[in-house]
Parts: sequence; C-alpha cells; structure tokens
Amino acid sequence: MPDWLLWIQNFLSLNTRKALTLAIAAYLLVFLPASFLSVFGAGVVGLREQYRTWLVGVALVSSAWLVAAGIISAGEFGQVRLQQWRRVGRIERRLHQLTRVERGYLKEYIDANTRTLSFDFTDGVVISLVRKGILLRPSPSPYIREDGTKDFDISRTAYDYLRKHPELLAKAVPLDDDL
Repeated sequence: MPDWLLWIQNFLSLNTRKALTLAIAAYLLVFLPASFLSVFGAGVVGLREQYRTWLVGVALVSSAWLVAAGIISAGEFGQVRLQQWRRVGRIERRLHQLTRVERGYLKEYIDANTRTLSFDFTDGVVISLVRKGILLRPSPSPYIREDGTKDFDISRTAYDYLRKHPELLAKAVPLDDDL
C-alpha cells in the first residue's frame, strides 16, 4: 500500500481529540507571526514556509472532521431525545386506554405515594401492565416472598403523569373488589 494511502487511512481513524489537536497545531503554525515562531528556532519558520500548503490542508480537513463529528453527535443526541419523547407519548396514550381494573392497580401506587408495590407475579393484570411498559419487570432474581409476591415498580413517566392527572384514576376499581 502506498505511503500516502496509509497516511489517509491513519488520518481517517482519528478520534475527535486527535483531530482537534491537529487542527490547532496546523492553524497555529499557519497563522502565528514569524517573529513568534522564531522563538522555537529558525527551523520552525522554514518548516512552515516549506509545508504551508500541507498545513493549510491538514487544518481544513481537521476542521471538517470536527464539524462532521459535531453534526454526528448532535444527531445522535437528537435521536435519543426523540426516542424518549416517543416512549413518553406511548405510555401516556396507554394510560388513557386502561381498563378500570388496571387503573385500580395503578391507583394503589398513587394512594400509597410510592413507586414500588408488591403483587403476585402471576397476576394477569400485572403482566399486562408490564407489557404495556407502565409497570417495570422485577429483577430476574429468583426471590419470591412467601405469599407469592414480587416488587413491581411503576415507571417514572406513568407515576408523574398519574399524579398530574388524577382524573384518570377516578373510575378505578379498588383492588379489594377485583376477584
């Protein structure tokens, strides 16, 4: 493989920190006055004059690399935020579509002012709420209480939304009546 191709390959494998270092060094060598560079020796000024075109090229390509890295980072951040926004919207829509019995289970969390309650891990309503993303699946530990219950957390999104909109739980069936 030719040397120049290896150089391009190595350059493309740069991370952002190295690209920033290269850009700063190239810009300093190109734009600092000769009087300042002469402090480092006459060879640095001669080096700059001899390779000025290459230094400008490295500075421009490194800058382009940094701009591209910034755009990619912003895009990834935006994608994460969009996914969070969609997840929150999905949970809020599902909270409006719950049955009266499911609302009764969630009312227990709001009434107890807690995000963790214990339910029978084979309860169909609990399993349904877990599948909808409203309740969070308990840890995979084999620990089950003597009464056959496990702790289930309500998602922060669902908990906060139900606290802001108590009217959703107004027609909930109390758990005592659910048999």
